[in-house]
Amino acid sequence: MGWTASANLILEQPLRSSAPLEWAYSSGVGKMISDRFELGIEAFGNFHEERHFIGATAGVFLKENAKLLATAAIAHQGGGKAGRLLLEVEW
Repeated sequence: MGWTASANLILEQPLRSSAPLEWAYSSGVGKMISDRFELGIEAFGNFHEERHFIGATAGVFLKENAKLLATAAIAHQGGGKAGRLLLEVEW
């Protein structure tokens, strides 16, 4: 049961036709704690809006190539704080 690390640079565009392209990122480190469960930490953000989050992740493998991942993250930006809860399925 080893460690996993990932880093992604993302170029996205909202579906509005006149919306500009936006740069974002995500990166994380996780450790398998059993055959089906993984715990880790993840950072993600958007350079256009200058929003950056960091938080804990927990994942469970549903099948051999499918994982349910939950991330609870907080941000500190411009004197204020924000939180985000993400649920995603990877396959």
